Amino acid sequence: MTIVRRLLSIAAILASIAPGAAEGKSDTLCVRISGSDPGARIALVHRYRLSGALPVSFCGLEAGVRYRMIFEGAGFERRVGAFSIDGGAARVQGIQARLAARNIVLPGWGSASAGRGPAALSDDIGMAASLGLLLHEEMEYRDRRNRLDALNEAFSRADTWADRERLQTEAHGASREVNIQNDLRLRLAILSGALYAWQVIEPFFMDSAPKSLGDQAKGEIALRGTRQSRPKAFIYSLLRPGRGQFYQGKTARGVFFSAATLAAGLVALDYQTGYEYAADDYELGVERFDAAEGVSEKERLRNEAGRLWSDVGRAKDRRDASLIALAALWGWNVIDTFIPGERQGPGAKYSFDLDARGASIAMRF
Repeated sequence: MTIVRRLLSIAAILASIAPGAAEGKSDTLCVRISGSDPGARIALVHRYRLSGALPVSFCGLEAGVRYRMIFEGAGFERRVGAFSIDGGAARVQGIQARLAARNIVLPGWGSASAGRGPAALSDDIGMAASLGLLLHEEMEYRDRRNRLDALNEAFSRADTWADRERLQTEAHGASREVNIQNDLRLRLAILSGALYAWQVIEPFFMDSAPKSLGDQAKGEIALRGTRQSRPKAFIYSLLRPGRGQFYQGKTARGVFFSAATLAAGLVALDYQTGYEYAADDYELGVERFDAAEGVSEKERLRNEAGRLWSDVGRAKDRRDASLIALAALWGWNVIDTFIPGERQGPGAKYSFDLDARGASIAMRF
């Protein structure tokens, strides 16, 4: 044991006279993060997560390593940046461009890495739904286009006048169907493109870096929070339903409005297309009625046109109801940004809960 103690003493002496120790160097560093905002919290994320309420001191940090810094708290805008200690000085930098680049490569990747998992999930589900429908309608468009090409080819090979007239009528109807299907395809392509573009530009105004207060001393940095703005939340939800709720920390409501308005929008698109098909069938029926010569044939086509007109009325009612539902959800979504959430203060009287069993709305008086 005496020999072991002597060896340990020698090792301690050698370590104490090592160049790094003589200069006061260390593998790990400490930093004090302060601020004048009560209730604000700071988290540093690398291979592990350190968090605490301001003011807070973190030790065990590595020099030159970029940590993900998250500034959040009740009533504060959530800020995300890159935190590092270089030469003993603490720095906070923005990472919006990096997050946007990740979203370009894989939708939702940047938002998820910034800690906005629910928003990233809603983006991914929305894009998957719109792209899935776009693929389905693209295949439907090609089928209708192939049918039109086949009718045109058969028309060019027809020998009798009766066959040419019949094929021309069928090709005319098929051409109108192709145009309607193409319009639906373009609308879905625009919707998918808009959802993709939104999640690419979103980090530039949802993932700003925490603001630091002037020059900082070594091992210390002061941060200033930004209070949440209801007009800003209103604008976010007006542009993309649910985003104002995510901005305000009302995650369940944000998920609900994101999913509900997207579903209502897709249903409205489907009913709009159904209305256009019904109106097209009626117009073709009127054209056939105008071209008919016999009295009995005109009477039959008049009755058929009446039935087709009834179909147009029903399709229009469904289309209008779906548009009203979409407008109501969108309006409810933007109005909700001015209603406090449960975590926004003790005076909240309104709450919305969403779970596997269903949804509920509560108002306390």
